Amino acid sequence: FVLDSGNVSEDEIRVFTKIANKIIQKKLETIEEKIDKVVEKINGEEQRYSKKLTNVAFFAQRNSSFDQKNTIQPYLINRLNDGKAFNQASGIFTVPINGNYHFYFTALKASAEISGTSIITVRLWANRNQKEKTAQMLAEGHVNSNDMHGWFPVILQATVKLQENDTVEVELLVGSIHESENLEHLITSFGGFLVSPEIV
Repeated sequence: FVLDSGNVSEDEIRVFTKIANKIIQKKLETIEEKIDKVVEKINGEEQRYSKKLTNVAFFAQRNSSFDQKNTIQPYLINRLNDGKAFNQASGIFTVPINGNYHFYFTALKASAEISGTSIITVRLWANRNQKEKTAQMLAEGHVNSNDMHGWFPVILQATVKLQENDTVEVELLVGSIHESENLEHLITSFGGFLVSPEIV
């Protein structure tokens, strides 16, 4: 509204000003409440999204022996797969977000009497079969024993910085991996987890 200062007293101007200030203040409070609700909703979504992304871990096992050379290990039991980044059928972990990851693999070398060789070689790879990425060997386990009846553990570990869509898998190059087939005493396992996400 417009006041004609020639026809309105100072008291009336003060009253109008007071009313106008109250109206403006009320509108500002309403706007602030709406902004607070939007910010609260955004923060809640960010927290849920962040929690979902940073909760990445998997643990898989086999319940049978394995001797297919130059191939990756498939896994028959997937006990943990937070983040759904591990494919137990293919044995491949696909990195969901950039960050530092830790991986581990354990197995038991079959005796030379059973496998026909005293040697076993197992490798942990990143991007083994990705054409657009450079393959990187993260770790290698190698055992060579002349003990025909000996059983020897193979353990691999690696902590590495990876990018989204990188892949990690285990490859058997030589020898044979033995498994007890006892569900309460499984030996072959492959696992990993996100240590820390990349902070942008």
